[in-house]
Amino acid sequence: MEQMAKGRILLKQQISNLKEVGFEDIERTVNVMQAHIDGGNYEQFYVNYFISYTRDGVDVSHLFKNQTSYDWYINNNELIQQRDENFEPVLDDEGNFILLPAFDYIMGVFDSLNAISYDVLKVYILENDSDGKWDLTA
Repeated sequence: MEQMAKGRILLKQQISNLKEVGFEDIERTVNVMQAHIDGGNYEQFYVNYFISYTRDGVDVSHLFKNQTSYDWYINNNELIQQRDENFEPVLDDEGNFILLPAFDYIMGVFDSLNAISYDVLKVYILENDSDGKWDLTA
């Protein structure tokens, strides 16, 4: 972790509101400052982001202790659910989610689009939000 850097935000993705009692009206946004693909030695995506907090359209980020940016590495050590064209999970013949190595799967999505798309990263952020990646810890 490092202090939030000033600079251009590449993409913003609103995620779920805080779940803690008394804070349910706090909206959260993942703000991506850097995104790199290393297809060589490491086969990973590097994403640097910070989370901003708003209430009724007013930035209240200063009220939260995690005023830092974070490094997020997405590689084949992480498994993600295969999705169809409607972003619904794909199931195998036994009704289980199909899990695939994250880097290879996302690169395959890019290849099928013939482009690198921030939309894919936004959807991946939402998937991680539903898995609780950005939930506050006590």
